[in-house]
Amino acid sequence: MSMPPMRTRRIILSALIVLLAAVAQTGPARAQAFTSARVVKARGYLSFDKVPPGSVFRLAVELQISDGYHVNAHKPTLDYLIPTNLDLAEARTDPGFTLSEPIYPDHIERAFSFTDGVKLRVYEGRALVGVEGTAGKDLAPSIRTLKGTVTVQACNDNSCLAPAKLPVEIAVPIADRGDAITAMHPEIFSAIRFQGSAFPTQPAPSGGQGAGAAGAAEDTVGRWVVQRGWFAAVALIFLGGLALNLTPCVYPLIPITLAYFGGQASGKPARTFGLASIYVLGMCVTYSTLGVVAATTGSILGSWLQSPVALLFVALVMLALGFSMLGFYELQVPEAIRRRITSKPGPGGALFMGLTVGLVAAPCIGPFVVSLLAYVGRSGSPLLGFSLFFLLALGLGLPYLVLGGVAGAASGLPRAGAWMVWFERLFGCILLAMASYFINPLLPDALARFTIPILLLGSGVYLGFMEGSPIRALGFRLTRYATAAACVAIAAWLLMPSSADAGMQWEPYGDEALGSAIASARPVIIDFTADWCLPCKELDHQTFANPEVVSASARFVRLKVDITGVSSDQVQALLKKYEVLGAPTLLFIGSDGLEHRELRLTGFEDAAGFLERMKQIN
Repeated sequence: MSMPPMRTRRIILSALIVLLAAVAQTGPARAQAFTSARVVKARGYLSFDKVPPGSVFRLAVELQISDGYHVNAHKPTLDYLIPTNLDLAEARTDPGFTLSEPIYPDHIERAFSFTDGVKLRVYEGRALVGVEGTAGKDLAPSIRTLKGTVTVQACNDNSCLAPAKLPVEIAVPIADRGDAITAMHPEIFSAIRFQGSAFPTQPAPSGGQGAGAAGAAEDTVGRWVVQRGWFAAVALIFLGGLALNLTPCVYPLIPITLAYFGGQASGKPARTFGLASIYVLGMCVTYSTLGVVAATTGSILGSWLQSPVALLFVALVMLALGFSMLGFYELQVPEAIRRRITSKPGPGGALFMGLTVGLVAAPCIGPFVVSLLAYVGRSGSPLLGFSLFFLLALGLGLPYLVLGGVAGAASGLPRAGAWMVWFERLFGCILLAMASYFINPLLPDALARFTIPILLLGSGVYLGFMEGSPIRALGFRLTRYATAAACVAIAAWLLMPSSADAGMQWEPYGDEALGSAIASARPVIIDFTADWCLPCKELDHQTFANPEVVSASARFVRLKVDITGVSSDQVQALLKKYEVLGAPTLLFIGSDGLEHRELRLTGFEDAAGFLERMKQIN
């Protein structure tokens, strides 16, 4: 009985590799002759002639593969093939440096005589592997050496050489304070797919809680995976999602969830919990999908929400649910549609609502989300990215699982009664207010300021005095009057002149304004903001309106970049130049013209924290 040709060739190839490896043990000279080291050379490069303490730098390993030979890609086509792998275990033992995971080049696919037409993923000619590093802040001027090995197996069209471990050593001179720094080998580092394609001409400061997209400080998730393993990283990603509930951009989910499940009068805790689970599942699917697309394409997480189509869609869903709770559907909506969008839609409706409100959480951005975006972007695996963002979204959605269950169960306690109808009307008004909130970015400023206050005033009058519930009990009447008073008070507060008008004054970003500031040795704050960004509005109305912040900002040149029109060429060029992944993002540039990456802010921060950042800029 004969073996299939492909299997026969695999056995012969494996035996040949073992034989060559045994021969290689007989001495260095013979090892060189029979191993892949004969046709593959490795050399290391540093992106700067010196590295300042506390800065981000880049390393590259260049593989030169002789003509007629190839090496397997980092992820080979067949399991038994030996991958090309850069091992930095020895370099990682140096406590003065933190190194990211290697970034491997794109492979090519070739069919060879021994593969029976199967195309293998290989590298040919020249292959570049990149690594991002961070130098410790306490390093003294010296020359340190980072060591590693590259495992390769070279083959030609007929045979393979024994695998080899090629040593790589990269000298890293540590700069003294005030040393001039020169960028080196731009042709090499520009060819590697680092996060953020621009080749830096100066080392970026690192560390802190707000590092930029290309800094090693953003490799939080990668460091967790390497240092603590996947189990701990998974737990921390879930907790990171839970912490997103402390950011302002998810606050709209609270009234939406309350209003939606407040209209579920099932009275069955098991069913209510099941609907809430499906609702959170829908949130996770939408948020995870948007996160993966943002990470793999380099686009802004949440930018889809600024699209008029997306805003109108969310607003229409809120309106449909709101009017259903206000009792309009029997006259205005066909039965077939009502079964899909009424306030008691069952699992399908809960999933649809979850998918919709997942858009609401999309603008949430912060140091941890930026880190996850960077990690998924480097991995190049949509499946891994979706899984990690789904885990993050599960943490985000956990409180809403509880909130939805409690709201739905509470609404189901009294199965009948006029006061229950009044509460359903209350939830309907809440949903109408949320619809107004989502449609506001599309309205002129003069009109947008009044839509929600007018709706609140109308809801207060209706719920307090016009809604037709016949209950005369004192407690119920007090509830109605208190609701009306709260609506009027909130509307009056919203109509008050904005304190942001007396806050920090900004000028539109421009290269001339930035160049003039650097020429005059003035520090600069650059604010990337958008109309659809709730944390941006929180910064404007709270942090930037604080008198101490206003006073401290006087020595800065303050530039604002409006990324609402995120698809424009000008905006895209600025996002790429500064490696911005979301809004809000604030950059702090010192009087020397260099950005302090350790102070980069992504997300909302109160006045006290913002003051501390400004104090660290000279």
